[in-house]
Amino acid sequence: MKINPTIIYFSIILLLSCTKSTEQTEQFEQKIVANWKAIQYVYEPGLFNNMPTGHKYFMNFSENGNFSGNTFFSNSVNDCDKYKIDDSAHITFYKQFTTDSAKIYYVFENFNKELIVSFYGCREPCRLKLIRN
Repeated sequence: MKINPTIIYFSIILLLSCTKSTEQTEQFEQKIVANWKAIQYVYEPGLFNNMPTGHKYFMNFSENGNFSGNTFFSNSVNDCDKYKIDDSAHITFYKQFTTDSAKIYYVFENFNKELIVSFYGCREPCRLKLIRN
């Protein structure tokens, strides 16, 4: 029985792409573990605005998957105590022992010094810019 070289070629590509994706996810998991403090926000379409004086908006990510946060965009995220990096652009937040979850987009900027998160479910582009605290 002769094996088609095309099948072997595509199998190797599939295996390599899965490994790379896993490695990228692990890199993002390492980058996001920190206590983050919000410095700017976008609530209405437009530019980032500075956070009000005395705000207490934050997101904390632990190595073991624990999460705590206080954001003014989404109570569903604030109520969660766990997180999971889905891929290089999405995080799922959930409450342990329940099926409730919330999802956000995220991106690192400025050489990984800033974390920008965008919340699903907002009518307007709801985004926070955070720095390591």
